[in-house]
Amino acid sequence: MYPAQYEKRSTPEELNEFLKSNIYKDFTAILADRIQAVQNDLSMADSMDTVRRLQGELQGLRFWEVFPAALTKAILEEKEDATEATS
Repeated sequence: MYPAQYEKRSTPEELNEFLKSNIYKDFTAILADRIQAVQNDLSMADSMDTVRRLQGELQGLRFWEVFPAALTKAILEEKEDATEATS
């Protein structure tokens, strides 16, 4: 998900606090609404160009849906690798 050389700056605790925040709740509500709208548009698409464009948009939206879990995993793996390297 990230280039290996990028050192994550967030901690698992910071990420957990963010996931509990109102900003994140608003973000996920807007994201869910947009996903639903794109899915509705996709079901009524009248050309393959429109289908492809909407599928691409939906794929991009799905990225943001799984981003917090992927970031948490990357942070924990980096922390684990650092711990193993010092052992």
